[in-house]
Amino acid sequence: MTKRISKHERQNIAYAKAQERLWQAQWVAEGRTLADYKAGIDDMDSVVWDWRRSLGEAAVAAESAAWLRDHPGNPLPEHLCALDRAQYAEYETWRTRRYEKQLLAELGRGQGKKDRQFARLKYLRRQIQADFAP
Repeated sequence: MTKRISKHERQNIAYAKAQERLWQAQWVAEGRTLADYKAGIDDMDSVVWDWRRSLGEAAVAAESAAWLRDHPGNPLPEHLCALDRAQYAEYETWRTRRYEKQLLAELGRGQGKKDRQFARLKYLRRQIQADFAP
């Protein structure tokens, strides 16, 4: 007997698969091999996870610093679930505008093939996040 998967579960699975493909593409775009990525993905102490954690920490720090620049004296909480509805709506509006500005800057910045590839990867990641956001 097969278990039925809900539409929401299918969307979550599709989102997770798409995110994983983006991580792999970014790893390869940085000059590493897909075989190395796949060899390390199941070991939380591997170079792959160190790399993923460092990118995540850098992204959170950059976003917090940008928020603080735009909202002096009003830092983002460590966990966004601490925001009430109005604060979260303000955050989402700010985040959307910030990423739109970043995308325009990224697409216009690099003239080389590698720069265009990174800009495209970042754009695709944001599109997937927007498509599957709750």
